[in-house]
Amino acid sequence: MSQLGVLVGARLRMARNRIAELRHHSLFKIVVIACFAVGFWVGLLLFFYRGFEFLFQSVPDLRPVVVDVIFSLFFFSLTLMLFFSNGIIAFTSLFRSEEARFLFSSPVCPRDHFTYRLFDGLVFSSWAFLFMGLPLLIAHGVSMGVAWYFYPVALLYFVAFVFIPAALGSLTALLVGRYFAHRPVRVLAFALFLALLGGGIWFGLSLPVFRTGAYADERWVLNAVGRFSWTRMPLLPSWWMSRGILSAAAGRAGEAGLYFLVVLANALFLTMVAQLSAGRLYEQAYHHYHGVCRSRRRRSQGWLDRLSAALLWPFPERQRYLVIKDIRTFCRDPVQWSQALIFFGLLGVYLLNMRSRIFGYHLLEPYWKNLVSFLNLTATSLTLSTFTSRFVFPLLSLEGRRFWVLGMVPLERRAILLGKFYFALLGSFFVAGSLMVLSDTMLQVPLDMVIVHLFAVLVICCGLSALSVGLGAIYPMLNEDNPSKIVSGFGGALNLVLSMVFVGLVVALLAVPIHLHQVRQLWSPEHFRSILAAAMAVVASLGIAAVLVPLRLGLRAFERLEV
Repeated sequence: MSQLGVLVGARLRMARNRIAELRHHSLFKIVVIACFAVGFWVGLLLFFYRGFEFLFQSVPDLRPVVVDVIFSLFFFSLTLMLFFSNGIIAFTSLFRSEEARFLFSSPVCPRDHFTYRLFDGLVFSSWAFLFMGLPLLIAHGVSMGVAWYFYPVALLYFVAFVFIPAALGSLTALLVGRYFAHRPVRVLAFALFLALLGGGIWFGLSLPVFRTGAYADERWVLNAVGRFSWTRMPLLPSWWMSRGILSAAAGRAGEAGLYFLVVLANALFLTMVAQLSAGRLYEQAYHHYHGVCRSRRRRSQGWLDRLSAALLWPFPERQRYLVIKDIRTFCRDPVQWSQALIFFGLLGVYLLNMRSRIFGYHLLEPYWKNLVSFLNLTATSLTLSTFTSRFVFPLLSLEGRRFWVLGMVPLERRAILLGKFYFALLGSFFVAGSLMVLSDTMLQVPLDMVIVHLFAVLVICCGLSALSVGLGAIYPMLNEDNPSKIVSGFGGALNLVLSMVFVGLVVALLAVPIHLHQVRQLWSPEHFRSILAAAMAVVASLGIAAVLVPLRLGLRAFERLEV
């Protein structure tokens, strides 16, 4: 068996053993995770289906053109996101993982090592996009009434397509490690910044200026479609995917097969280029990266410590240092801050474009402004819930093998738990609060509604931080140093479900009375202010419960924990 076959076989055996371990897990745990995954997937499917139905009813004559642009833009965005995701994962696994160090001490050639990492990162980064992209294709197929073979063909297209951004991202990570080893993090950050800035400028200039009453106007739609026509350039993989899938939906088997072969050929070609480049560059890139990193002078983060200490002055001094430690750990991990930059940066780009170009939301009536602002609040909060589940929940578990160091610190475990809570609360409120202020500013929302939105953000940040820290203490995995595996457990799934439910309750309690008042004018201004104050009191009570209950239960479990 080849060296690559040995590595892949070992990974498959590990996966098979993990599946076999499910028999020893709680049935309740498996049922909860399965129900949540199925519910989320079905919700996406219904959302996309209703969107296609609304689109087809609004502009029936332009349906083929609009769908073509939607699919081209979707696959173009998917290409960029998978490119950055695979690049970040590949850079970490190729140059900074313990397994890479071990494989370089074994008789595994660098090319097979790189190929093994490429496939490993491809599976890890692409399954979520496949999980969320299939509902879009199925919804289109159901709305069009396509034949049954469309769905397996679309799946084959997806499987072939993901190799293109995976190969490009892994090759880029290899080149960064070889030629920019002295500043890899800055290169990645600069690339992300340029991508977000360029995407924001392009998206703002692509859409036509909105004019009141033009939502369903065919001329406006044709203008918008024309400005996105560049996504249908024949040299872009997104256009091959769009044309191939739409051809399969229309029953044109020959054309669908042609475009599938184009996607497959380019995927194999780019994968081969990445493999050949790794055979020449990976070994010297690995040694060059570690040689430069070890020889360079370490620069202190004194300015960051001083800024953090100034912002944390109300907290006790010992807890302040624990929070500063977590801030340093976050800043030193490019996987964490780059993912946060991608998703929250995309939200920021969207908010910056609302006022001038994207449908002219600032020109809408107060009712629509309120609706859009609460939708922005919901999107920001749900994104925040995924990040607290991904990065805050594993914090205590990641201290497992180094917990003896914290045990020597003259601090109670209560202080350690609260330090994690303060770190999550301050970081989440800074990001989410800034985005909501930006949203309300671009929408020209009245000051009283801005205060309501910031109040909701504060309550949501407190609740999400407490849920993640508390459940992380109740369901620790101290023997695991991979945060992705920690999050994928029962505690991580339960935390994500409870976080989304909490966000939905807070937004609904505030949005419903405001919506009813603006639609039906049921109450006088004085009466409405009283009802809104009562709703805010209920939300505050819910937030206090969401903070106290998880933290108390987590503290009880944390104090009983034996390390």
